[in-house]
Amino acid sequence: MAHSGPKPIDLEELKLEAQQWASVLFCLRDGQVGMIQKTEWSPWRTVPAAKPSKEMLDLMKGTPWEGARALKPKKQSQRMGRTLVAKIVPADARTAKSMYKVFDKLVEGFDYISPRLPSPGVWEQLKRAGSLAEMRRALRFLEKYLKMNWSGWFGRECPHRLDRHVDALLAAKRLFNYPRSKRTRSDDKRIVFFARVLAGLELGRSPLYAIKRLSYWRPLKDLTTKPLQEFVASLPRRGDPE
Repeated sequence: MAHSGPKPIDLEELKLEAQQWASVLFCLRDGQVGMIQKTEWSPWRTVPAAKPSKEMLDLMKGTPWEGARALKPKKQSQRMGRTLVAKIVPADARTAKSMYKVFDKLVEGFDYISPRLPSPGVWEQLKRAGSLAEMRRALRFLEKYLKMNWSGWFGRECPHRLDRHVDALLAAKRLFNYPRSKRTRSDDKRIVFFARVLAGLELGRSPLYAIKRLSYWRPLKDLTTKPLQEFVASLPRRGDPE
């Protein structure tokens, strides 16, 4: 009797896992800007509710809804707000840690997202690893970076024991579709490649399976994956025109 292969996993689950790994790897290479924000609210004010349109009233004629009290305009209370945002770029890890302790005690109304400093050396180790020992070392530092910067994962605890993927990751780098170009954009493609592969491995699938299932997937450039260096580069330099 022939044995069937592993059951296919949900594509959305695979995409979610890959997005989380892309966020980690972009932060590993580029860092993440911190942010503190507060919403300022205007006083409450009473405004009249919108009346049902003539077309809506005509449709309700002859039905139990005709003349219903729920359709009569009622005054409503509302207030407007504006969000004040400040971006935070720490000088080093010690500064980032002390900032977290200060902002963690903020009063109600403030939201704080801690900055994440990059560790480009670890990213370079991951790219250049050509032996089991080098890949194991790169994964050990990647796991350390995860523990320092991520407190949780989507629906489960943060990935650990990454060294169990040493052989598979090393083999994945030998695949024909691993980006080998030295162009700047190719480095982003390598992040997407590793995100797909790690997502598959963490969900019990081979690198080739994950790459094929996620062939049309691209990571979202959300707050987590916006690199620290892009923000720093956008800051006005001394002597620049206002």
